Amino acid sequence: MKTINIGVISSGITDEILLPASKVGEEQFTLKKIYFTDASFAESAKLKYPQAEIVSNANEIVEDSTIDLVILSAPDDQKSSLMEDVIKSGKHLRVI
Repeated sequence: MKTINIGVISSGITDEILLPASKVGEEQFTLKKIYFTDASFAESAKLKYPQAEIVSNANEIVEDSTIDLVILSAPDDQKSSLMEDVIKSGKHLRVI
């Protein structure tokens, strides 16, 4: 079974976004990288999701050839450019 590597671009920690990815990760998904548009969430995310790398910018997810799926939950003024970057990279995209 292929493992799907997930990258999350988010404005903050919410179980609605990250918990489904981490729970199914036991079988076929891996929460690999997380980027927060608000850096104040990074420290608590390190504790909550120790298996994931917390990155300093969204491009670290978009340009990572091992990421298959990007979950995007960012402020509206940032969504369209991030969506375009993810789509151009050939990754699957889920916008929340």
